[in-house]
Amino acid sequence: MELKNYEQFNSINDKVFIVLAKTKSCTVCNAIEPIVHDALLDYPSIPFYKIFIENVIEFSGQQLVFTVPTLIFYKNNKEYARLSRFILKADLNRILSSL
Repeated sequence: MELKNYEQFNSINDKVFIVLAKTKSCTVCNAIEPIVHDALLDYPSIPFYKIFIENVIEFSGQQLVFTVPTLIFYKNNKEYARLSRFILKADLNRILSSL
């Protein structure tokens, strides 16, 4: 699901969720998204959101996103882990299994 504004992000009530911060021109972002979707097939209860930071500038400021792609893992409404730039599938799976 795409988050269109910061209020949508703040209204997420899921105990555990993931946000992919990306830009429309980021080719690495487009490549990592299907990898995340595939990894989440083993974790169907974990919601996945994406946000285009050029459209929701407040997100990058409030969540300290300085590069894309950035995957932020939240647990109990707090950041649990973060992967940025070159995201390895092994790192993604390690974090998912620890949630």
